Amino acid sequence: MRRVGVDPDDPDTLIVVDGMRVLRDSNAVLAIWAGLGWPWRVSTVFQLIPRALRDFVYRLIARNRYRLFGWREQCFVPDARWQDRIL
Repeated sequence: MRRVGVDPDDPDTLIVVDGMRVLRDSNAVLAIWAGLGWPWRVSTVFQLIPRALRDFVYRLIARNRYRLFGWREQCFVPDARWQDRIL
């Protein structure tokens, strides 16, 4: 984590390690979406937007995620019908 500039005691971003590539912020989100296949792969079009703007939007959503998506006391635990869709 320190190699990519993230304090391991206070991580403030999403990091995806893909082989030797380390992706952060909006690049990490786009890599995850691309890996999900269709229709999420379409999101790779957002790579055309300058990274500074994408990262700004990523941080804005991240800071306000509980207000936008809600907060729960415990993590989601899927039942058997979702088993093949959850890692």
